[in-house]
Amino acid sequence: MGDRESSANKKSNNHGLSLVELLIAVTILAIIIVPLLHAFVSSARLNLKSQRTMKSTMIAETIMEEFKELSVEELMLLYGGSESSGVVTFSLDSTDFSEEETDAYRATVVLDPGKYSADFGDPGSPKKGYNKAIVADVSAITMEHSAVYAASPTFDQSVYKIFEERSRAANSIDPTYVSCDATFFETKLNRTISVELSKGANVVDDQGNTIPLARVEITVEYTYNDNPTTKALLPTDLKYTIKRKLFENTTTKKALDSVFIIYTPRYLACNPTLGAGAKQDTITIRNLSQLETTVSVIRQETEHDTTYLPDYLSQKKASITIIEAPVWSGSYTADTPGAIRLRTNLITTNSENKSTPNFALTYQNASGTQRVTGDTAAGIVTLRTAEGKSMDG
Repeated sequence: MGDRESSANKKSNNHGLSLVELLIAVTILAIIIVPLLHAFVSSARLNLKSQRTMKSTMIAETIMEEFKELSVEELMLLYGGSESSGVVTFSLDSTDFSEEETDAYRATVVLDPGKYSADFGDPGSPKKGYNKAIVADVSAITMEHSAVYAASPTFDQSVYKIFEERSRAANSIDPTYVSCDATFFETKLNRTISVELSKGANVVDDQGNTIPLARVEITVEYTYNDNPTTKALLPTDLKYTIKRKLFENTTTKKALDSVFIIYTPRYLACNPTLGAGAKQDTITIRNLSQLETTVSVIRQETEHDTTYLPDYLSQKKASITIIEAPVWSGSYTADTPGAIRLRTNLITTNSENKSTPNFALTYQNASGTQRVTGDTAAGIVTLRTAEGKSMDG
């Protein structure tokens, strides 16, 4: 009797899902699946977009590397660009760089030298054309044949911090000393860059050429005025000096071709309108042994060029002094012997491509008994640009 009732109950409960239950289940499933499907679709689209972006970036980098290596004239011959008012436009597609490229693409490269070809005195000049600002050539730098000094653009700031710490220490020792920060020293310190060239005996290199042994050293010195208006440093802390050997070929027997001095202008210290005392970026080149070489003094670009560079050049706030051995007789002329060939980008160029030195140039003999400046000095130190155009006074 009991078994029959149990069997009857089981049969009565085996009625399956009702329509309402089915609809609820389908609704719940839809609520879960639809966002998942949307996520999958979005992820697929994002991956495809990322792949296309990566592909486009690689193509763009390939194109730009190609353009960095070639001159505008060479690019015109290769890709047939069009020019209008100095702006050159190139239209490229996948066949320009790879015949095996399966994904077709187009690229447009516009070269607009307008802001670089404008006059230094008028940064907003609309004049366009191929770059007319002639700068020193750094493509000649080699590890074996060049002496190079290139301070980081932030190196000066680290020196100002050192003087700030010295000033703070002086104040802690004696309260009569004023504790000054790095901003104060940025406008109060004198900076002198001194390059010493020396020539030794002649030797024969691996190719059988006779070359002189040479050594190049540099000293960079920051000095707080010995009689400052603000008592900020102890007498023993008024100077900070670094010395470095840039070149010596005693072992390598590789000839010295060029010396490169790459520096950052100290606009705040050199601009008299900023209340800094109108200091100069002073560079001295001593060549008492008459080592024949090229010295390139190169001003680094900074984010402050637009604001301060025109005054820096027009007021000749960079000073270059060359000291060599000869004592000349009679009047100073362009034929007076000199071993240093000077190149620099401290110049401006007019519409006729004639260059004018925009720095204070001094030439003197070793004893200091003879000294010439300005255009007269430019007659003995041949100022040459990378393109070989003369800058003689």
